[in-house]
Amino acid sequence: MRFKFIYWFKIGPKVMKYKPRHLLFLDIDGTVVDGTAREQRMEQEGLVIGKYGEANRMYPMGYDAFINGFNNPELFHLDTNIPEAEVLIDTANEAGATVIFLTARDAIHHCSTESDLKQRGLWRENMRLICKPHRNLVDKSIFKAGMIDMLSQSENTTEVILVDNNDKNTTYVQENLPYVSTYSACSQALENVKKWLPENRSDEI
Repeated sequence: MRFKFIYWFKIGPKVMKYKPRHLLFLDIDGTVVDGTAREQRMEQEGLVIGKYGEANRMYPMGYDAFINGFNNPELFHLDTNIPEAEVLIDTANEAGATVIFLTARDAIHHCSTESDLKQRGLWRENMRLICKPHRNLVDKSIFKAGMIDMLSQSENTTEVILVDNNDKNTTYVQENLPYVSTYSACSQALENVKKWLPENRSDEI
């Protein structure tokens, strides 16, 4: 499947040429950091009623008001690292994989998001961060699938993994990009990524 929307996004200071053997795409909120404290702040401010994932979740002041508050960089410090995330990142880095943070956070928060990841010790050399150009440009599941598909188009790419706690995103990728392995948590993806380590590879020439 080819995705036809325009790929306009900020990924860092350099134009990238991707020819990796393995690609690991990581969502941020709920996948590598726990944003429960930010959620609670939004509840206290009356911007959301109900927990993430609940069918009856409501946004009394509108979804835009909620997401603007939730993605306020001044609140990023409230998050806590998900322990398994750092283990997964280090394993992928040791394996020489390309690790890409793929988030639906607006591109206006690209610099603050990268800075936060670095302060948390979750950033490694040669990593990249892709933010959504604008939340209303396209559905975030389509956006993420499109980015994955575009960046995976290399004859040297042997395996692609997406870790994302949003079931809608992983389901959409599964349905449209069957070559991508999807997981809802870093702990679930770890065993697969360990297979990428040089001592565990069976595809070395």
